[in-house]
Amino acid sequence: GYGEPRFIFYPPVSWVLGALFGSILPWKMVEGAMIWLTLVIAGVSMWIFAREWLSGPAAIVAAVLFAADPYHLVTLYYRSDFAELLAAALLPLLFWSAIHVARGERRDVPWSAVCRTSASSSIRSTLRKTGACVE
Repeated sequence: GYGEPRFIFYPPVSWVLGALFGSILPWKMVEGAMIWLTLVIAGVSMWIFAREWLSGPAAIVAAVLFAADPYHLVTLYYRSDFAELLAAALLPLLFWSAIHVARGERRDVPWSAVCRTSASSSIRSTLRKTGACVE
């Protein structure tokens, strides 16, 4: 046919990160480096989110379990969807920021706006790709 009848917007952060790694590392190592960096970001963001309610060791366990989430691993193995994995890795930071802004504890609106914009665009692009979001 003539292509897709709707626009698919793909968040560029994963492309920029891949290009950055490609300029530093051999191209055969870029995929593995992106996977490890994204899973480390997922663990750290969940640790930041979980340490508010859990003890230190329990927050570490939550971070490890979130980083090793089967959905993350299936996303990597079957689809290699790095943008979705990066959005999922930053999702705990989105919740952490939203909770602090809602409580009135943090007034750094630019950070929460960046989180909302990046996460929502990643989620919307994923929904558009699957056909679940029709505008």
